[in-house]
Amino acid sequence: MTRRNDLPEELTARPFRVEEARALGLSRKRLQASDLASPFWGVRREAAPDLDYAARCSDLIAALDRPAILSGVSAARLHGLPLPRRCDDVGFEVAVRPPARAVRRPGVTGRRLAIADIDVMTHGSLVLTTPARTWCDLATRLTFHELVAVGDEVTRRAGDAAGESLRAVLSRLVSPRHSTKLRLALDFVDPRAESPKESELRMILHEAGLPTPEVNPSIYDGTRFVARVDLLFRDERVVVEYQGDQHRTDRTQWRRDITRRAELESLGYTVIEVTQADLIRPSALITRIRRVLAS
Repeated sequence: MTRRNDLPEELTARPFRVEEARALGLSRKRLQASDLASPFWGVRREAAPDLDYAARCSDLIAALDRPAILSGVSAARLHGLPLPRRCDDVGFEVAVRPPARAVRRPGVTGRRLAIADIDVMTHGSLVLTTPARTWCDLATRLTFHELVAVGDEVTRRAGDAAGESLRAVLSRLVSPRHSTKLRLALDFVDPRAESPKESELRMILHEAGLPTPEVNPSIYDGTRFVARVDLLFRDERVVVEYQGDQHRTDRTQWRRDITRRAELESLGYTVIEVTQADLIRPSALITRIRRVLAS
């Protein structure tokens, strides 16, 4: 059996274009060998199972014939921002700066956008939009509630100046498309929020005309810390908590929740627990909260 030639060192551990490999002396047969994968036409990489999303983005960028910036959903995934599950079907999203033509390729959403240098960063070898600019570009795909939830996460990570950073990016957008939606969402962004579901719950309460609760405040018994809660109507001593599935499936968490709730109730707080079912059909939840607040 003829021994397969090793790849040149400069082609290992990364995607490479076929013409680059041919220029280094690799034959057509070598480029069709089973130890190489072809993630996109004209691109090869060493075959490997279960490549992560960043590696798949690298494959795409290697396949393109023009400089491109990962944006929108792709940038959000690389930043680890919270996205609804339907965005899993988007594939890849890339932007090019004018006058280049937008990328047109199956599985890729390409746009031509004016993006300032200050709104671009690197993630390893990849070039992508910053979290703040990514938030702006997501306005084309996300609902208002989802946009607020992503804004909450961006500002929570960035600290005190994040709100001004989002406003600065908005001021640099050339196209006014979705700017009204973004500016309105920015008014509700709160860096104290700690989960997308908590953000969605907060917006549901606001749109129902309920008083504005405190977000993730700490409750004390004198100087003794008791709990940090999702939302608090302090004057009415009403706590509203979102309970994800982990609170039900994790026995240790479930026991901790029971003790925590009993402690809050012993101090005179009413605890209202909210699940995904409440968020899908919130009318009964709103009625329940109104009734408790009024009492």
